[in-house]
Amino acid sequence: PAAMLLRIATVAMAAGIFVVDTILAHELAVGVVYIVVVLMASRFCMGRTLLLVGAGCVALIILSYLLSPPVAPAGYAFLNLTLRSAGIGVATLLAWQSRSAQSAARAGEEALRHSEAYLAEAQRLSHTGTFAFNATAAVYWSEESYRIWGLDPLNGLPNRETVLQRIHPD
Repeated sequence: PAAMLLRIATVAMAAGIFVVDTILAHELAVGVVYIVVVLMASRFCMGRTLLLVGAGCVALIILSYLLSPPVAPAGYAFLNLTLRSAGIGVATLLAWQSRSAQSAARAGEEALRHSEAYLAEAQRLSHTGTFAFNATAAVYWSEESYRIWGLDPLNGLPNRETVLQRIHPD
């Protein structure tokens, strides 16, 4: 429901900006508001769809430029159009890159979870465990290590003394 409202608000905002931009003189501030539309769309659009939203905003700016009454120097209006289009393009590419990086990070996290689950299962089946100590304390103990050593994981990481007490002196 919230995502649908955000989509509707984004489309309505883009349409409203288009109408205002077409009726009034070309101003750079309108380009900034289109950038807000791109950023709103980046919350619910992925990949090509986000790029299409950015391209759509640029298309609306160009259409508004073509439909608007001429204003003082034509070069100024064209420069204004170019700056707004460039701003939207940059914002779109940055938002797309950010979404792509987030997707890659989620995929990497998922792969890591699977790998950890496979390792835990392999340790359970082979009755082996892993643990790591740094110079001062334990930094990691697998579930199977807790079971093998007869320790309770709810008590936290064991200290060196606890481990040494469980090793036969010979």
